[in-house]
This record gives sequence, C-alpha cells and structure tokens, in this order.
Amino acid sequence: MRLALLTLVSLVLVPSALAAGPRTQTISGTISANSGSSITVTSGDRSVTCAVRGERAQAALARWGVGAKAAMACKRDGDRLVLSRLSRLDSNDPRTTPPTTATTHDGGTTTSPTPEPPRPTTTRSPQPAPPTTDRRYAKGVVTALSPDGVTVTPDEGGDSLRCRLTQASDSASAAARLSLGAHVGIVCRRDGDSWVLAGSISV
Repeated sequence: MRLALLTLVSLVLVPSALAAGPRTQTISGTISANSGSSITVTSGDRSVTCAVRGERAQAALARWGVGAKAAMACKRDGDRLVLSRLSRLDSNDPRTTPPTTATTHDGGTTTSPTPEPPRPTTTRSPQPAPPTTDRRYAKGVVTALSPDGVTVTPDEGGDSLRCRLTQASDSASAAARLSLGAHVGIVCRRDGDSWVLAGSISV
C-alpha cells in the first residue's frame, strides 16, 4: 500500500516539476553559432540555442553569420526551444544590412525585409568647362599668320578668332607650332582690351 502511494505521488510531482520550467528564455549577447536552422547566443558563461522555423527565416538569419550582438527570445516547444524574437544590436558590416528583427507568426519565424544594397551609379566622364570670360578657344584653320598675330577660322563657322603674338613664354611657344593653313586648336588669354595666344595644338 505504501509503495503504491509513493508511486502515485511521484507520477503527480514529476510532471508538475517539468511544467514549472520556464516557457520562454531570453538572452542578450553575441551570436556564437548560426547554421540558419538554429542559432546560439552567448553571454558570459551562459548560452541559449534556439531552432529557427521557416525556410525564408532560416535563409535570412544565416546571413547574420556569427560575432554580431543580438537580443534573443525563445519559447519552449516540446523538448526544444524555438526562436520567437531576435533583434540585431549592432552591424559589423556597413555594406550589408541584415534583417533587424525576427518574430514568430502563425507558428513560424518571419523576418523584416532586408533592404537591397544601393545600385552602383555610372560615373560620366567630366565635361569640359565652358570658356570663361578671360579665355577664348577656337578649332579650325590658320587663315592669317604674322609676327604679331594669328587668325583661326572655326570649323563650325562663325567669327574668326584673332590673337596677338607676344614675347611671353606661353605665347612664343604656342606660335612656334603654328603654320599658315594648318588645322589647329588655339586658346587665347585676355590682355587688357586684346587677346594674346596662350596655347596651341595640331588637330
């Protein structure tokens, strides 16, 4: 009789003790293991490992890798813990933005959408600056050349550009590359009320 009574008490107390265990566990620390289907967060000498439900959630959480700081909550489901919430507390790689949180929905785990990385922009070649008020440019044929000046008639038409030739180093160097009838590009700088040849190139 006594043995039967003890057995009955044991059958009552053991399930009660198991039921008294925590249904939810939380931890904040570092992700120390991450296979996508399960994730482990460690804080000091304590670690909590939780299963991850749902293929989309597993694929998203696998991208978090290990080493990131996170806060995690898991609910007991039978003999295992299942992830119910996971929040990223830092970002180790500024180039990749992971899902910020993971929560359960209808028994599965879902994640907030991951923003797409910025698309690379196409860099255009810098366009030449428009002529300033103290410079003039022309590309065309040398139609007049004398010791004191040069005239270039532009290819696109319009007024010819006439510039003086001086003994200044830039003017003398540019004039040395000119010949009557040559196809050239020239630049002239303002000198008071006139223009002085400052550069030339054969084109």
